[in-house]
Amino acid sequence: MTLHLLVEGPSERAFLEPWLQRLLPGVPVKVHPHQGKGALPDDIDAAPSPVRRGVLDQLPAKLRAFGRDSSLELGVLVLVDADDDDCVDLANRIREVARHVAPELRFAARVAVEEMEAFYLGDLAALRRAYPDADLARAEEYDPDSVCSTWELFGQIVGDGGGNKVAWAAAMGPRV
Repeated sequence: MTLHLLVEGPSERAFLEPWLQRLLPGVPVKVHPHQGKGALPDDIDAAPSPVRRGVLDQLPAKLRAFGRDSSLELGVLVLVDADDDDCVDLANRIREVARHVAPELRFAARVAVEEMEAFYLGDLAALRRAYPDADLARAEEYDPDSVCSTWELFGQIVGDGGGNKVAWAAAMGPRV
């Protein structure tokens, strides 16, 4: 079975590919990055707008395509950040789109309450291995259940305030 992950961008791919190889050994995984989160279209039966490239913008069309694959060896996981959306409501709306456009598809939706960098801050040993000069005292003060400017905090902790999320993901993915 190939697990297809539809994600917001290249940093999720850089993290998830090495991490999932360890988490799910022997399971083929294909991570499909998009250009941001986007929004579910008003008309989920219409063709997607070619200028809207976010994962949610493209979701109905992509799920229809996956749903037409007769192999039934497919599994699709949509992973997005909540941002300003209610995470339960957003996950339910995504699931409803999947049920409507591809009812036979093996599908799951997961909505992260905070950004992926919160996941990194939850594994201080991995953080130490990836960034030996990181401010671990500050990282230890982080409350994993808090909703804050997590990527900015992570950048301060590792000494990279520029928000190089793909590099962070590449450093953390093999270690978390």
